[in-house]
Amino acid sequence: ARALQCETVKDVQKQLDSQTKLAEERETELSSTRRELEAIKLNFAEQEVQLRQRNKDLAEMEEDVQKQLDSQTKLAEERETELSSTRRELEAIKLNFAEQEVQLRQRNKDLAEMEE
Repeated sequence: ARALQCETVKDVQKQLDSQTKLAEERETELSSTRRELEAIKLNFAEQEVQLRQRNKDLAEMEEDVQKQLDSQTKLAEERETELSSTRRELEAIKLNFAEQEVQLRQRNKDLAEMEE
């Protein structure tokens, strides 16, 4: 009976050692997994910071482009107004020249009639 009890204690000790070794392996795996998870979290945090900065930079660029577009649009509108004004002045000058031409032709005609 004593030998049987010794064998049982040895078997229990072997099982306990085996379970302890398995638990230690699982703990090592868990620690490794936790380190990997922390590295992933850190990587994501760094990427988030980079993305926020990119978004900020893009928003600033968009604002600058919009300001330039507004400025160019205003300038184009001013140029269009100036061009319209210049066209009206040109038409007035053409009309004036046409009227003067008609008057000169009439004077030439009148002078020619007087000379005859």
